[in-house]
Amino acid sequence: GNHPTTVSWTATDDSQIVGVSIYVSTNSGTTYTNNHMSGDLVVNSVKDKITELSVFTEEMSKVLFVRVKDDSWSSEEQIQMLMKIKEALLNVEAKQEETSLHMDTSECILNYLAEENVVIHGLDETLAASKLSWEKILREAPQIQNKIAPMMRAHTAKIKSDINHYEQHIHAYKAALSSAEFYLYVTGTDKSLELIQAAEELHEQQKQKLAKMQHVAMIFECTKEMEVSVKTMGEVGDLLRDFKILWTTNSTVMDVVETANEMKWTEFDTEELEDSAKGLVATL
Repeated sequence: GNHPTTVSWTATDDSQIVGVSIYVSTNSGTTYTNNHMSGDLVVNSVKDKITELSVFTEEMSKVLFVRVKDDSWSSEEQIQMLMKIKEALLNVEAKQEETSLHMDTSECILNYLAEENVVIHGLDETLAASKLSWEKILREAPQIQNKIAPMMRAHTAKIKSDINHYEQHIHAYKAALSSAEFYLYVTGTDKSLELIQAAEELHEQQKQKLAKMQHVAMIFECTKEMEVSVKTMGEVGDLLRDFKILWTTNSTVMDVVETANEMKWTEFDTEELEDSAKGLVATL
């Protein structure tokens, strides 16, 4: 079975108490040695974690420690570079506590394994290199932020202009739906529901574009400028939902009416008809 287990690492002095949560999966065919702190369960877990830390610090270093400006770059290329760096800085900030914790716990586990004469070749060096990279990232992140801040402000006007054009596009998108055929009763239920289905698929694509614009706005601290577009997209979603409910309800009502019209007087049951009518009203 699967059993969640919490392991606490307690220091012997006044230093910080470090805690980690691990998830243990039992297997009847597993050897008894796996129950040891120096068994395969812990060894494989620390291997995976150190590899993960190494990949993460390497990826962040590649993005952060690069040239941030080049006269040969176009404005768009400069914006893309600044966005990558800003995204990495936000990622570092979000994962700082977690990453530092895993660095410490991995080091503690390796020290314990060494005392138990369990040798895992290369892990010490990998973790040491990751720690150096991580310390450099944390040390220089504020400087990198200060370095790119004026460059990002220089591009803010263009980003706001892009957001304004996007807002006009969203207004036009909403306005186009106002002339859709599913607004007209003469279109009929089946055709209207087909049109709404197509409109919903298009709306999903528009929502993906909205998410990208929101991300750009967040990076350049222009989220307030996106409020109208977000609100308008919400209104379009509500409109499509309401029309789908309307036409589905219309279909249900018409089916009930058609069934009633086809009912013979010999089959007429007032109580059943009343229950059916009440049920229909309840669904509306």
